[in-house]
Amino acid sequence: MPEGPSIVILKQAAAKFSGHTVRAVSGNSKQDLQRMDGQRVLALCSWGKHFLIAFDGFAMRVHLLLFGSYRIDERRDRAPRL
Repeated sequence: MPEGPSIVILKQAAAKFSGHTVRAVSGNSKQDLQRMDGQRVLALCSWGKHFLIAFDGFAMRVHLLLFGSYRIDERRDRAPRL
């Protein structure tokens, strides 16, 4: 189960995306993922077991649950989920 320290490591690994613009969004979430398309990432934060991607006017909160994982600059055979 991803714990707080793992989320801090994720935040550090994703820090290079702060200030960049989202060019494409995909996944099978019930949330409106397209809301992030074309938006600039203002900040990446961790809060307990939550990873937050801050945009202008909203933030995407990610909780990795019991078996969640993430990939940065890596491919995976499965479709991504968000």
